[in-house]
Amino acid sequence: MSSSPSSGDAQISIDTWRRFVGAVRSFATCEVRDRAGLLAGLLLSLLLGINGLNVVNSCVGRDFMTAIEHRDRPGFAR
Repeated sequence: MSSSPSSGDAQISIDTWRRFVGAVRSFATCEVRDRAGLLAGLLLSLLLGINGLNVVNSCVGRDFMTAIEHRDRPGFAR
C-alpha cells in the first residue's frame, strides 16, 4: 500500500529548477518582455491590494461581531 505524500513533504527537484530558470530566461529575452513585465507588476499590485482589503474587512468584521457579542448598540451602529 503506497502512502501519498503530505503537503509538507513536497520537494522540488533540480530538473524543476532548471525548467523554471529556462522559462524565466526565455521570458527575459522575448520581444514583449517590457509589456509582459508591466502586466505582471500590475497583477502583483492588484493581488496585494485585494489582500489588503481582505485584512481591512477582517478587522471590521471582528469589531462588528465583538459589538454584537457585548450587546454594544453604539459600537454596532458605528
